[in-house]
Amino acid sequence: MAAFALNEADAGSDVANLQSTAQAVENGYLLNGEKVWITNAQIADVYLYFAKTNPSAGASGISAFLLPSKSAGITDGQYADKFGVFSSNTGWIRLENVFVPSENRLGWEGEGFKIAMSALDMARFVVAAGSIGLMKACLAQAVAYAKQRIAFGKPIAETQLIQQLLAGMQQRIDLGETYVRQVGWLKNRGERATRESSAAKWYCTEAAWQTANDAMQVLGAAGYRDQYDIARHLRNARAATIYQGTSQIHQLIQASYLLGQRQPTRLRCELPPIQLD
Repeated sequence: MAAFALNEADAGSDVANLQSTAQAVENGYLLNGEKVWITNAQIADVYLYFAKTNPSAGASGISAFLLPSKSAGITDGQYADKFGVFSSNTGWIRLENVFVPSENRLGWEGEGFKIAMSALDMARFVVAAGSIGLMKACLAQAVAYAKQRIAFGKPIAETQLIQQLLAGMQQRIDLGETYVRQVGWLKNRGERATRESSAAKWYCTEAAWQTANDAMQVLGAAGYRDQYDIARHLRNARAATIYQGTSQIHQLIQASYLLGQRQPTRLRCELPPIQLD
């Protein structure tokens, strides 16, 4: 079990502002710092931990380390007051003079930022795909409820405003699947898909939030209770618009490509193909 230990209190969207440090010592490094909002914080066997080997070099000074979670000097805790995503162990880890041997550095010194961004490309793809599943679950429950709920002498599924909500939910699913399959196709070709993964994550998570909200509207007061799954889906969908890059960050990423500040990269990677079925 592993954990991706990148986020800090003042370094979420602004990754270059990491405050964790990795000081070179004989045969390794001493790591110091604190990470927040880390999935699997308390149950991981190993952390992919990011820290600065050169604090004055910004993003170019970040390095990556494979850090056993039971190393001396590590403390952790869990967030017990989350709004949703209750099935996930989410917490913080604090490091005080934690020794990690040199062979546990992943890549060269200064390559940590590239490694983190590569991992995020895949994570954003996964979050986008998961959002499609959430939308499908919301739509299925909304359709079933609309067919059996009677108002004004007929099922509410026969009213045009309910049909409008259901049709919009299906449209978002179809568009989201197109985004996800585009990224999957690029990955099957071994090509980098940073812009496309960002766009898919941005669209699909916002679409999931809107779809869960519309499903709750179809169910009305019943959807506001935990008797149905819609309330849980709504809470979880809201979180997805924040983690793995907020919607606002993804808008900035897309604009940076349009303005020529970033160039689309089509680098072939020697990776096994991803099976979509």
